[in-house]
Amino acid sequence: MAGHLAAQQAQISINATEITIDEAFVMSVTLSGISGGQVPQPNFPVIKGMQMGQQGIAQNSINGKVSVTFSRSYYAGAPGTYKVPSMSYEFKGAATKSKGLSLKVKKSDGKQQQNRPRNPLEDFFNDPYYSQGQRQQPQQDLKYKSLDAEYFLSVNLDKQSCYIGEQVHGDVVLYVNERDAGKIQVYINAVIEMQQRIKNTGFWQEIIELTEIPAERTQINGKNFVTYTLYKNILFAIKTGNIEFKDIYLDGMKLAIATNASPVARIMRQDTKFEKIKIEAADRKLVVKPLPPTQLIDATMVGKFKLEAKLSQKEIQTGQNLELEVKIAGNGNMAMMADPVIQFPEGFEVYDPNTQFNSKVQGNGLIGDKSWKWSMLPARAGDYDFGPISFYFFDPEKNAYDSLVVPELKVKVTGDDIENQRIGKSGTDQFYESALKSAHQDLNSSHVNSGWMLFAGLGIAGFVAAIGLRRNRKHRSRSLQPTDDSPDDYWSK
Repeated sequence: MAGHLAAQQAQISINATEITIDEAFVMSVTLSGISGGQVPQPNFPVIKGMQMGQQGIAQNSINGKVSVTFSRSYYAGAPGTYKVPSMSYEFKGAATKSKGLSLKVKKSDGKQQQNRPRNPLEDFFNDPYYSQGQRQQPQQDLKYKSLDAEYFLSVNLDKQSCYIGEQVHGDVVLYVNERDAGKIQVYINAVIEMQQRIKNTGFWQEIIELTEIPAERTQINGKNFVTYTLYKNILFAIKTGNIEFKDIYLDGMKLAIATNASPVARIMRQDTKFEKIKIEAADRKLVVKPLPPTQLIDATMVGKFKLEAKLSQKEIQTGQNLELEVKIAGNGNMAMMADPVIQFPEGFEVYDPNTQFNSKVQGNGLIGDKSWKWSMLPARAGDYDFGPISFYFFDPEKNAYDSLVVPELKVKVTGDDIENQRIGKSGTDQFYESALKSAHQDLNSSHVNSGWMLFAGLGIAGFVAAIGLRRNRKHRSRSLQPTDDSPDDYWSK
């Protein structure tokens, strides 16, 4: 079950092909000979009928070469044969793959339980050894003393103060001293309950979904701590003042030991148990400042941005579709961004824009973009400019307002005016042609006298209609074009 990845060497391994129900089945991926760069975490397979434990990570460095091992444990719910799917791992374009296999799980022989190997990270999150009732219950007359352990819950913000609308990254992290990692337990249900209790009023927020809770190591005041990030979100303040983060706590379990346990009880590991505890985070305050005064009424966005604008064509005929697209990208609250104000030239029929919004988490922040696309129909020929298009915002790093400008967006429109085209289609030539054609057909199919009477009637009707149409068109032409005191009208022109 081993493979090679370019200059690195990768190995996919297992701890056994046959275990008892008290033991863990472990799959590992070891990548050695790494000289630098980020190593992707493997996607361990799902084994049907088995419970997946927590993933562990170990790292070693020798002469500048790094070796990283990822491991995942599995537990069987009942004896039997389980099918372990194949697994693949890819890094820098090269890949290795393991074969599937059958794992045999036997009944417990009663000797494995006290020697069962345990992962400290699994002790922290739902170790079946403790949580599924496999451990024998202690005697009722035992007196327990809670063991000392160093741990705390913290609300972490990347800023102590911010401007209204400025992006703030916040998370809730559990810190456990490395030497006490086995003394504290937290079940995943308690983490979910804590997440649901958090109500960040005064913010528009984007919660970052956690697919797993990895254990990381950090140093505080010279002490090594294991950290578990239990909640992550991006905040945009929507009101000024002091906003407090209060009453954030986590239900957990802490190891206690019986002070009066017998030697046999200690040997059988019946002298300890986990007691419920409430892990509370200290209150945290964020100071939200108003934006500095400005005469720029549209400068409400806070962050760093880019502006793009373009027309679908540079030359177009009247009546054809023209599109204007404006796109703004940055790290501000893109979801709450208002539509940009565009000064459309006269002579265009403009439709409501089609709006699109995208966002993603990058590092500890949120970036995104928002775009608008307007469809327009030019009605008159001429040279037009949709610029300048400006976007004003407040840059918190510079502590000043800034602007982005697209200076010009020109288009040349050719062809007849739309109104002239519509009027031309209803002119007198078409009317007389239709009327005379109808009269000619009637004359050929009727008596001469009656034909003359019909022709005379059509002539009179046509004359009256022509006068009415002329007056109507004269009125329309004056409403469409500039007029003066000259007696000339649309017909004489």
